[in-house]
Amino acid sequence: MSTDLVIARLSTARNALVEAKTAAEVKAVMDAAAAAETFAKRQKLSEETIHYATALKLDAERKLGEILREAPKATGGEHGGRRPLDGARAEPSNPTPTLRDLGIDKKTSARAQRLAALPEETFEAVKAGEVKVNEALRGKRREDLKERTAALPPDRYRIVYADPPWAYGDERTGLQGYTAAETHYPTMKLPELCALDVRSLAADDSVLFMWATFPLLPDALDVMKAWGFTYKQAFVWDKVRRNFGNYHAANAEILMIGTRGSGTPEVRIEHDQVQVIEKTAKHSEKPEEFRAIIDSLYPTGNRIELFRRGVAPAGWTVWGNEAVAA
Repeated sequence: MSTDLVIARLSTARNALVEAKTAAEVKAVMDAAAAAETFAKRQKLSEETIHYATALKLDAERKLGEILREAPKATGGEHGGRRPLDGARAEPSNPTPTLRDLGIDKKTSARAQRLAALPEETFEAVKAGEVKVNEALRGKRREDLKERTAALPPDRYRIVYADPPWAYGDERTGLQGYTAAETHYPTMKLPELCALDVRSLAADDSVLFMWATFPLLPDALDVMKAWGFTYKQAFVWDKVRRNFGNYHAANAEILMIGTRGSGTPEVRIEHDQVQVIEKTAKHSEKPEEFRAIIDSLYPTGNRIELFRRGVAPAGWTVWGNEAVAA
């Protein structure tokens, strides 16, 4: 295939992208551009041809991200929690196509949406090769983090409940069903978590309940100390369902308890330290039974949940990029 023919096909794909209205149409252009980019590199075609293909692929990714950001998120039922989209052929039992139907995995979806969120001048610099795409995405992520952390609530709370978006530093892209946390939500590194001004949220006498996993236990202790709390105890959640682990099946997490000032429970109830509750299919979702335990031990006082994903429970203030006030 000659350079002129590749350029002609890319030009046709560029016109198709302009007219594209659905995720399926945009995904087709993105795939065609990616294939042309790979072909041009292998055949050592001109830099102009390679750049043309790369720029078209980025434009298609950005447009896909714009569409995905506007699409409603399914919460269960017919779509099993998958995001419904128009523009692809669906099976009779599933009349509304989803990301999976379009061949879009969560990592691709997350990257496309982050590209869509880039300022226009930054995106143009990426297309021109002046800024590496991963560098631009990291910069935008830092800006978003700074904006979020500056918006912590001004009030003070007796109870702080947190499920930090821990960064594990892995990708796990090759394991079906065991994808990295970064593909599900924006993660935060240890210095970023420690820098959160949770001290200003906590009352002089307060209690922190913070989720952690065993591989990151040292990090969790650092975060708890940085937030102004002293570690006291922990619940263990036996999730029943087994996850992939490097040394053994990872089927448990811990809910660490730390105090600031006086944190003795208001009500004396000896809950079992190990709680056996089968996990749901939703990544990182924690059982509401643990909130009930917290409320039973501390029935009074202001309470806030950090990094909440979803609507605020009754009696709770919530904070996070996916939190929804009641």
